[in-house]
Amino acid sequence: MQMRILTLALLSLLIFTGCQKDDPPPPTKTELISRNWKVTAMTAVFPAPIGTVDVLGQIDACEKDNIIKIQSAGTYTVDEGATKCDPTDPQIVETGNWAFANNETKLTIIGETWDIVSLSATTLVLKQDTAAGGGLPAGTLNLTLTAQ
Repeated sequence: MQMRILTLALLSLLIFTGCQKDDPPPPTKTELISRNWKVTAMTAVFPAPIGTVDVLGQIDACEKDNIIKIQSAGTYTVDEGATKCDPTDPQIVETGNWAFANNETKLTIIGETWDIVSLSATTLVLKQDTAAGGGLPAGTLNLTLTAQ
């Protein structure tokens, strides 16, 4: 009788584990970044007395709807979005290559290298230290992009 119970228990365990599905592997950073992005926040942080400056609030509305389209093949385009600053401007205003650097902790795109603060399927947060210049001290530029 005990042998029968043990056999049934083992059989049940085998059936249960046989029915479990393997979790898919998590997406790679290339898979996560390969989508359309829109800048939704941009701030510059300087030492006192300046503090934090809302840079996005100072950008023309016609540039705020631009879309950065990042392809997994290592290329990107910047699309003017629905509103162009000049109706004669082309819809695609820039194309180029992007790449991860430093063990995928940095992103080089649009001629700049950024530290990747976080990357998910919906949000990309970047930061870049800036040198002093133009009457401003050194600071940090923070950029948040949202998937479109």
